[in-house]
Amino acid sequence: MKIFEENEEVESPVIEALQAASMSNAMMKVLNVKYQKKWDNLDEIKAGIGVALGRALVIKAGFSGSGIEELVYMGDVVNRASKMCGLAYKEYNSPICVTQEAYENAGKFIANKDRGKTFQDYLNKKTHDNHGNVYVGNFFRLNINDWAKENS
Repeated sequence: MKIFEENEEVESPVIEALQAASMSNAMMKVLNVKYQKKWDNLDEIKAGIGVALGRALVIKAGFSGSGIEELVYMGDVVNRASKMCGLAYKEYNSPICVTQEAYENAGKFIANKDRGKTFQDYLNKKTHDNHGNVYVGNFFRLNINDWAKENS
């Protein structure tokens, strides 16, 4: 899990999250190539990547004097992102699933400059009984994906 916060250094936390999703998706392809070479009977690794937009409460938790000082993220956005992870492969056979709000906030950011495509261009609308409109896709970093193709 990764929380992206809004600040002056980033264009949008949703864009940051979608860029991270493209990197994570590509890295799964690399892991599958490497694992398949080492263990040829290994099933392909699949993991759903979920993106949601909203506010999270962050609390530092731990026992006084224990040395445990972990951050705990709470809120509906955390739960929705987790649900999107579950929907990705389980229901839609797609590695990436985002909420309606995340899709809308992706705006017109160009994700592929060569083709002039936005993240929205790589996401397809699905309607879920419990979660309303969600958007699924399979986008990745091209250079990493090319490496995986060449080495598989």
